[in-house]
Amino acid sequence: MKPTILIFTEYYLPGSKGGGPIISIKNMVDALSDYYNFKIITLDRDLGDSKRYSNINQGWNKVGKAQVLYLSPEELKIITFTSLFQKEDFDILYFNSFFSPYFTFKPLWAYRCLKLRKPVVIAPRGEFSPGALKIKPLIKRFYLLLAKHIFPKNRIIFQASSEMEKREIRKVIKKQEIVIAPNLRTQPKEDIGSPDKSKGCLKAIFLSRISPKKNLDTALRILKNVKGKLTFDVYGPIEDKAYWHRCQSLMKLLPKNIKVVYKGQLSHKEVIPTMSNYHLFFFPTRGENYGHVIHEALLAGCPILISDQTPWQNPKEKGIGWNIPLNKEQEFIKALEYMISLSRNEFRKMSKSAREYGIRISKDKKVIQQNIELFNKSIKNLK
Repeated sequence: MKPTILIFTEYYLPGSKGGGPIISIKNMVDALSDYYNFKIITLDRDLGDSKRYSNINQGWNKVGKAQVLYLSPEELKIITFTSLFQKEDFDILYFNSFFSPYFTFKPLWAYRCLKLRKPVVIAPRGEFSPGALKIKPLIKRFYLLLAKHIFPKNRIIFQASSEMEKREIRKVIKKQEIVIAPNLRTQPKEDIGSPDKSKGCLKAIFLSRISPKKNLDTALRILKNVKGKLTFDVYGPIEDKAYWHRCQSLMKLLPKNIKVVYKGQLSHKEVIPTMSNYHLFFFPTRGENYGHVIHEALLAGCPILISDQTPWQNPKEKGIGWNIPLNKEQEFIKALEYMISLSRNEFRKMSKSAREYGIRISKDKKVIQQNIELFNKSIKNLK
């Protein structure tokens, strides 16, 4: 009989505004459903929404290859999770965040109250990157202190998606075991075309949540000094309204050769087709444990200009883009102006390399095996 993994994640399908963590869980379910049963506990509405999804039922819902239970904000109580643990059969608890008060800390309080002996896997999803830890640092220090008292000793494995994330976690979490199991990949869709390109012009895209961690404001400051005609379309849910107002103020300061347009939100199925219409994905993020949207850009044949705060290393050597330290603004400007200068044929060659690399990453069977080993190890640790 297949083991059952009970997953707690703040947002899941049919939602899309929660970004990469939704895709991480969807890809895991799709890739590992032959080996495990999946039950998912999540919120009954998308990020920032006040109304529940219209197409869900009370109780468990069949969503793809998983069973999903949608909870209202009023149900996010320790007693709800205590009751759930008593009713449901499961073998592994999986948390798709470390710092989530409702979908990590409250369930773990219930776990502690019931004195359960079940293995626990926590995937921080980049929450321990230096850039992420600088956002609301006092609250995060409080949660780290609280975790010492409520997290079950010797039953937790932290999932790191890369060696880089393992180092970041270890700087904060000193004693718990950390296992590298990379995020499971989005699978390539049918072949897609690439946009036309002329020298002196560039269509760039930013696609992510509008929040300080994703660093749109830095992208806008960099654009202020770029020479050449550049269109920069911004997609994503506005998670932090005060931050968005700051970004809008920066947009007003841009020169006439730079045009920035906010295009709203995309569903997941729209992401790759939309990105295939652009010449560059410009994403100077403050930290990603994986960055599904970076992989999706590559699958779309869209070269990348990202920070060095992701696992996507050495893109320049692969001919698919750049990863640049955030304190080297001139290097970002240089990369943008290089892309502006490309001819149609030069761009298509780079686009083809990006697409081929994205497909190659998708087909890495080693990643599936590493995830299986993560869950098998969590069960063995209790024996």
